[in-house]
Amino acid sequence: EEFIKIPHKLEQLLFFGLAICVDAFLNILTLFPIKFMWSTLCLVFTIIQPWNNNSVFRFHRRHFYQLIRAFVIYAVYNYFLAPISIGKLYHWIRGQAMIKLYVVIAMVEVFDRLMCSLGQDAMDSLYWNTTRRPFHFRCLVSIIVVLVYAVIHSGILFIHIATLNVAMNSSDQALLSLLIGGNFAEIKSTVFKKFNKQNLFKITTSDICERFK
Repeated sequence: EEFIKIPHKLEQLLFFGLAICVDAFLNILTLFPIKFMWSTLCLVFTIIQPWNNNSVFRFHRRHFYQLIRAFVIYAVYNYFLAPISIGKLYHWIRGQAMIKLYVVIAMVEVFDRLMCSLGQDAMDSLYWNTTRRPFHFRCLVSIIVVLVYAVIHSGILFIHIATLNVAMNSSDQALLSLLIGGNFAEIKSTVFKKFNKQNLFKITTSDICERFK
């Protein structure tokens, strides 16, 4: 009886996690531009009237964090992603050997998970440094670390998307079969193991993120 209830309960948890991912994604698309514009307005007002400390337009350290996030997004897109030609990258990947593409996808998936863990810690460190000690040297180090992380992770996801696009549009279905087989091998490595609650929760959250992607 418990075995029958597990898939339904698991789908409820995955749907709840998917809703959280959608909420975080919509937060970036909707609330973050508003926060950026408000932070910019507060910065301009503080520069114009630096003596007015009681105004609601006073620039605070939390506004500095929003400006840094916007700068990182703009810098990564404008100076790293925009110059890359997706057409040239697509045809270059398509011209590679099938087994090489399979290895590339496997490596990209591993590095993607590593970058997700690193990125969360890097953003938390950046927030702490900008709100607690914005003029300290470690704040500059945190900004550089976040910028480097964003460049690397964006490049990894860009290559991953292009490689999957090649696999889906290729007339040879061998690469797609290898990818599906690799997923079954990953399932096999986790199904027949006994996990505690903490490890099982980590696997579930990872699956939620994969489903959202």
